[in-house]
Amino acid sequence: VSFKNHTYPGPYSSSPGTSLPLSLSLSVCPQLTVLLIASAGAAVRFLVSATADSVAPLYVAAVVSGLTEVTPMISMAYLADIVTKREALAPAMAFMRGISEGFGIAVALPLSGLIADAYGIRVPFWVALAASVLSFALTYAFVPESLKVKTSFEWSDANMVTKYNHFCGASEEISPALKSLFLFNVAHAFVLTNFVNYFKYAFGWTVAESGLAFGK
Repeated sequence: VSFKNHTYPGPYSSSPGTSLPLSLSLSVCPQLTVLLIASAGAAVRFLVSATADSVAPLYVAAVVSGLTEVTPMISMAYLADIVTKREALAPAMAFMRGISEGFGIAVALPLSGLIADAYGIRVPFWVALAASVLSFALTYAFVPESLKVKTSFEWSDANMVTKYNHFCGASEEISPALKSLFLFNVAHAFVLTNFVNYFKYAFGWTVAESGLAFGK
């Protein structure tokens, strides 16, 4: 579900058809609103996960997260709107992804494993919930909307397969990049899903040990 909600940023980041669902995404909502919805969705997921007493709520939390988990890509679209010099766009995006997904994952995964081992498996969810609430508050208080004028929405713009084919057919350079991105996301999802369980049952690793290895 999360993979289907990626947004492809660039010079046309706010044009119809460049966003794949965070349901209706950019064509209906301003980017600031989408960022706030994403933070709220993460908070809901962490709250449900922290208080769940069975497997069913965890699946609900995962679906909510998948429908709203677009913060990195929306942030890149936001950068595409506010960075005026074309040559500065790629470095700005690389820096943002490096800080959020590189440094963030390198710190968050080991830390969450250590916290879970020391204080219980639910505590990292409460910490993540607090971080999501803080993110929502800071975004609301300090992040201005990048574009004031929004376009109308067509349901065809939310069809991932149609838009994927459109992008692949639009440029010979874009097609290999999108196919590579698709394969990377599929492989990455398998790693995220199976890493902790595999090392737990194969080698008897604790959550903290898996977190430290995953963070590296």
